[in-house]
Amino acid sequence: MKKELNVAFRLNGGIGTYIYELNFIYYFWGKYKCHIDIFASNNDELNYGLAAGQEFIENIYPRSKFTKDYKYALIIDLNWFPNIQYVDYKRITDVSLIQILNKWQDFYDNESYNNFFRNDDMYEYSIYQYCIAKEKNRMDVSDIGDDFSIEKDYFKYKLKTTLNEEKILCNFNLYDDEYVTFQYGVNQNTSSGYSPKMWIPEQIKNFFKAYKDLNKNVKIVQLGESHEDYFLDVVDVCLVNKTSFEELKILLKHAKYHLDGECGMVHMRNSLCNKPSIVLFGQTPLQIYAHKSDINLENNNCNIGCSKLFTGWKKRCLLGDEKPRCMANITADMVLERIKRYEVGACDSFNILKTKNKLDEIISNPNISIDKEWANDWLKKQHIYDYFVEEISVGELLFAKITEDGLELHHLNKSPAYIYFAGDENMYSKYMQTCFKVNKKNEHSVEKIKKLKESLDKDFDSSKMIVVDGMNCILDGAHRASYLLNKYGKDYKVNILKIYCRNFGGARSFIKF
Repeated sequence: MKKELNVAFRLNGGIGTYIYELNFIYYFWGKYKCHIDIFASNNDELNYGLAAGQEFIENIYPRSKFTKDYKYALIIDLNWFPNIQYVDYKRITDVSLIQILNKWQDFYDNESYNNFFRNDDMYEYSIYQYCIAKEKNRMDVSDIGDDFSIEKDYFKYKLKTTLNEEKILCNFNLYDDEYVTFQYGVNQNTSSGYSPKMWIPEQIKNFFKAYKDLNKNVKIVQLGESHEDYFLDVVDVCLVNKTSFEELKILLKHAKYHLDGECGMVHMRNSLCNKPSIVLFGQTPLQIYAHKSDINLENNNCNIGCSKLFTGWKKRCLLGDEKPRCMANITADMVLERIKRYEVGACDSFNILKTKNKLDEIISNPNISIDKEWANDWLKKQHIYDYFVEEISVGELLFAKITEDGLELHHLNKSPAYIYFAGDENMYSKYMQTCFKVNKKNEHSVEKIKKLKESLDKDFDSSKMIVVDGMNCILDGAHRASYLLNKYGKDYKVNILKIYCRNFGGARSFIKF
């Protein structure tokens, strides 16, 4: 096709969406080698950063300058799908392009799909279902007729840096250092200073403290735009509100990892260098937005993401959680364990924390020994989406104590069972009274713990594992753990089975922190 064919694309969305749209346009240009003008953001700095060094972009203009200028033979408004705004078929001589445009128009005219073009959250949720049904993701969904053979796992459109990378890294004292970046907070211009897609700050702090224990020379760098309340004290270098778009590209490109929810920075980094980000999925669907090169985790304890499901999804949790459970139940040690697996090549092909029930793996594993009665009564009713076997000190275990106001989380040395084994039968008796008051079906008693102690003194089965959740809170084996703590002290090592459930119920649902 001749170079003189002029085509205009108007982009929609934020930075991440722009990158997806430009990736589609790159494929379009690769097939037809035409003159392409882009109408993108009203931010000149962002437009420059998107277009810099890109052979397929002739010009990039502010979105506000967009008009149906008839110098273009084809004008496309691009969001999830290409929407033809104007076409002059007299100037288009390539038969294959005409056929593709006919497919696009037929798709738009189809009453089953027409609502997809309204740019309304009410209808965009249906696009997710369309993607899943068609086995597409955000990368290739715009290719309605599968005419461009778009790669589903990575961007062919590559952001390019324009500044001296060594100089920028030196300016931020990062040139000689290995560092990990993360973002916490939202754009200062948004009406809300909070997003349900953000990970819980306590978990971020716990994660980086644990990560630094294993990687003492790694610097933690906080990026992005935010409000003062969102500066986290766990960082070594805080660059919130301190970088230009060009500097941000360099920082993301050279980071060992970038930790974030699904957002524009994650997609920027994938386009820049295809190096791994640690991406925590909550509201938005992993199967639509995840990149193969990333370490992708989702809890999925809500069963379905609420992105686009209601108009206020960017500001609050659909279920009313102050700390959305989809993010709160992704724990620091879960993320750390996934990184460990990634670094030794033990992740699956997409590095995704899948939600397939792993209960059968646990039950059939000859190296895992757990209480059979508890497994039949409780464990088999749960959806286990991951588990680990590890050795920890008994002093690290936590215990959920029953009170009349609910459950409270304590260290094991505060548990009534430990206090009983230490010689205070009266306190345990009072605790049993509280347990029976709260739960008439309480199965424990002073008589039973006496018999248990006699049994443990006579023949302690050390092969039977204590079962904990992601916070090391005991789910089964509290009495055995308390016995060991009393007999051997807090540094005694035990094998534990750590499980992650879709819905813990019971203790994990009502624990007071």
